[in-house]
Amino acid sequence: MKEFHESYFVHRCLIIPERDVLDTDIIGSGWLQHLKWWWNDLFLLSYSNESSRGFYTSTHAMKIERFRQFRKYRGRIHPMSKFRTFWNFLILHVFVLNKVTFRFTSNFLYDNLPMPLFYLGAVLDFIIIIDLILSFKTGYIDYEAKQVILDTKKCLLKFCTQKLFIHVASAMPMHWFLFIRYGTKVNCGLCKFNHFICALKIFNIFTLFRIFEASAYWTRKRHTTRKIYFYKFLRIAVTGLITVVQFNELHDSFSMILFIKDDEVDTRATLASRITISYGHVRKSLKIDNTKLSLVELYRTLNVFCMFTFGKQTKLFFLDKLASVTAFVVANIFYFWNALTCFAFVTSLMYSKDQVMKQRSNTLNYIRSQRLSENLCKKVDRYFRLKRTRMVLTEQQNELYRSLPLLCKNEIKMSCYMTLLMRLPLFSDWSLSIIQELVLVVEEIVYLANDVVSLAGVEGEGLMIVDTGILAVYSENHEEKGHLIDGDYFGELSLVTDRELCMSSVVAVTDCVILLLHKMAFRNVLKSYPKEFHNLKTEVKNTHDKTTKVRLSLVPHVST
Repeated sequence: MKEFHESYFVHRCLIIPERDVLDTDIIGSGWLQHLKWWWNDLFLLSYSNESSRGFYTSTHAMKIERFRQFRKYRGRIHPMSKFRTFWNFLILHVFVLNKVTFRFTSNFLYDNLPMPLFYLGAVLDFIIIIDLILSFKTGYIDYEAKQVILDTKKCLLKFCTQKLFIHVASAMPMHWFLFIRYGTKVNCGLCKFNHFICALKIFNIFTLFRIFEASAYWTRKRHTTRKIYFYKFLRIAVTGLITVVQFNELHDSFSMILFIKDDEVDTRATLASRITISYGHVRKSLKIDNTKLSLVELYRTLNVFCMFTFGKQTKLFFLDKLASVTAFVVANIFYFWNALTCFAFVTSLMYSKDQVMKQRSNTLNYIRSQRLSENLCKKVDRYFRLKRTRMVLTEQQNELYRSLPLLCKNEIKMSCYMTLLMRLPLFSDWSLSIIQELVLVVEEIVYLANDVVSLAGVEGEGLMIVDTGILAVYSENHEEKGHLIDGDYFGELSLVTDRELCMSSVVAVTDCVILLLHKMAFRNVLKSYPKEFHNLKTEVKNTHDKTTKVRLSLVPHVST
């Protein structure tokens, strides 16, 4: 595996691409091979998954992960696969729909509901059971170590210790229990006024936790800030409504238990008035059907967020008093959550945007006052339009960030770049303490498209690592030799030699972020580790000598 990984970095500038594991292992061009390729690709790490950026720094690193999974963990599902993304989307809507459906099918106030509604609930229960099985077969993400774990034993242990009870409890097929208990009379309303239904409703509270967990799908990484916060607000709204639905179910269940215990209906309770609407003379006189009753249910759900009620009642059922206080607390929790999200949204839009606009205006005015070229003005304007510029301004002008202690800032820097340096073959065998010291001296540089990053015939500054963007590599004769992408590096020879000139030029094809490990800073760190420096020097020089010999062997010789 080490040789396979090193072949990607055989030359300090030129990429030697590797084929995907499915292309090498699934041979043929028939429809059966295409189907097999498509099926296996569903469960492997997806190249298009945006969440993978923090774990895999280049396309080649993703190919390595796909290779490892296909050869060693073929029966596992990658948490960043296409199938898992689709299933997360599906199961979220299944849980929400099942919760709303069970609210109607288990309520004794709704009589003679259509049977397809119960069949739909049974199908949704079956999908949730399938989700439980798929959860066992899916790997998990270790955010502390920044890696994906696919080992069956570790995944099973993680699932059983943290999620097993909630997932199993929420996967209980409630509609199946209704069919087992009532059979063909499952749509009978009055038959459901008993302890059995109350127990199902109380036990169904575990699905609320699964909805909250599944709704995290909406908060995944997206391209624009507006999309990110739109789905965050959607999550708050849906979670809030489902929480109130569950709260109403619990309120009705405890009221029913008291009515059954006392063998009479307390007329002061709100449930008593709803019973009158459903089965009393009011239903016949006003011609109230199940549709109008569902509108009443919707009003009760939304009224919780109004923070007040209409009219004044002198006599109240004690459970209704307790429910009112609890509903007030629940509503305030979601209002507070919404306020925090609004503040974060406005801050992300306005603060960094205002700072960029001010800095852009001041800088352009200064450039024009100095009568510099218009091309430089356009280049500066392009720089201020980069998203990375907002982060730089925030780091420099945000008082909260500036007031952080140096230790916290170092932790932030290590969290950003630690994994990237650890994946480089140059430092793969080094101890963690050395890499941590190197991360602290790494410098981030932004290059715009068409900028010259490295020039042939010029002494190298140090090791350059591509964080984001695409760069083109040109020979001394200005011939394009290859491209560099996220996670690639070049210029490592300058770390261990003096007066070594670059043999190729590197030009930014797109806007790029380069991490520069300056050679003097590198040597200052490695003063305490002479053995590692000597080994690196030997390895880099041997690799360079081999590459030079290969180049010379390709030059045609003229016989005399």
